[in-house]
Amino acid sequence: RAAARLLLKRLRGPGLALLSLGSNESPERYLRAAVAELRSRFGDVVVSPVYRTPAVGFDGPDFLNCAAAIRSDLEPQALN
Repeated sequence: RAAARLLLKRLRGPGLALLSLGSNESPERYLRAAVAELRSRFGDVVVSPVYRTPAVGFDGPDFLNCAAAIRSDLEPQALN
């Protein structure tokens, strides 16, 4: 956790983007893949703990959700 705090401190300022990640289809696989893609494109990534939440509004498997912090020069819409 201390290393993550130091890295997040370095990412602060202009260009900091906070992203919400989640999946309920093969969630472990897709969250790992998403973080790997972010690292390959943006470099350092700080990832929050992963939380399991039930599907809301429909019957389905639970979601795994987390947040990721990156530094980017892209506009917010381009990160969607």
